[in-house]
Amino acid sequence: MTKFYPTRLLSLSLLLISGILPAQNITVINHDLSAFHSNPPSTYFAEDGAGNIWVLQWGGFTADHVVQYDGNSWTEIAFDECSNCTRRIAADNNGAIHLSTTAGIYSWNGSSWTQKSDQSAADSDIAFDSQNNLWFQTGSGGNNLASLSEGGLLTEYTSVNGNLSDITDAPDGLWLRNGSEVGVFDGTTFTAFPAIFSPLHIEVAGDGSIYVTDSFGSISRIQNGTVTPNVLSGATVSGLSHNSFAIDRANDIFWFGQQGIEPGLIFYRGNSKVYIPSDDLFMDYFTPGLVNKSFVASNGTLWVGSNFISDVAQVIPEISSVSGLPAVEAAVFPNPTRNTLNLQAGFRSTTPLAVSVYDLLGRLHFTDSVAPENGTLSLPIGNLNAGEYYISIPDEMVFARFMKE
Repeated sequence: MTKFYPTRLLSLSLLLISGILPAQNITVINHDLSAFHSNPPSTYFAEDGAGNIWVLQWGGFTADHVVQYDGNSWTEIAFDECSNCTRRIAADNNGAIHLSTTAGIYSWNGSSWTQKSDQSAADSDIAFDSQNNLWFQTGSGGNNLASLSEGGLLTEYTSVNGNLSDITDAPDGLWLRNGSEVGVFDGTTFTAFPAIFSPLHIEVAGDGSIYVTDSFGSISRIQNGTVTPNVLSGATVSGLSHNSFAIDRANDIFWFGQQGIEPGLIFYRGNSKVYIPSDDLFMDYFTPGLVNKSFVASNGTLWVGSNFISDVAQVIPEISSVSGLPAVEAAVFPNPTRNTLNLQAGFRSTTPLAVSVYDLLGRLHFTDSVAPENGTLSLPIGNLNAGEYYISIPDEMVFARFMKE
């Protein structure tokens, strides 16, 4: 059974901060998923090969739900292989979606779920390495680390045994938490780093270094086997752990879920910081939602969720402003429009400019070369589907947002 629901644009915010970098523009869009799940204890994200975002919400009174977002609407993808049994969701290197469940590992083939292994994945994370092997914790051998090859070969590693979580593939091996320890598994040996006490979240940066948050609000970096404690001090909250942690490797952006008296989300890049309150991320509740799940999509969009809150937030940093160069937001009219969009940004050039149009998922819809006339650039957009879009003119460092009717 498949159900379709439209996207609800509930919150659209523009946040600015001045620092070493130019002003940073961030758009926040709230998506109400209460039609699928009410008060889910856990929410997880993945992205398939077509750029669609998948959300797994499980537990609670309404059991498990898997939904897919194509940039315009949400679709429920029913999972009936077992009841209230899903645990994690992830995409392999080919963009195929996988579910870990208490009944085994399942993959989505485009029309149905296929069981890949009958091994229990318990409550652990799942992750794919560069060889497309799936790694998880199996319950069959006493909570051992296990890998599943594309051909279905299951291998258990008794040398890594315990409460495994935050499984993360990196250039130097497989990083994970094993109880109160954090370490790396090279295929044979698990090397722990006891200098990091009470680790919480593991992320890999663009240069291959490892960042680990802990329960005391500090962040450590591990590079070439050396631990450097208390890095990114400007992004920490004294004495409080971060509820979530994600790194946009392409743009060197660090995202932190912040708790305490000002719960919300922290954007951090090169000593420039933006604080986004939870009230701007989630709908109004009796208590503000804590960002405890974060996922960076391939286009740099961040998706966040909170326990016991059914809606999720889509957080979009402007690509032009993230690049580190000053950008100009063009005036657009009419907006909304159906056929032609006019942009005014003080264009002095009369030669054609390269113009690109993206949707909210960062997918390119078309590029064209258009020459401004009398300082105004007119763009034909009649072939676009209805929805919200971004325009980028890199040569002029100009961007704009518009609505297509």
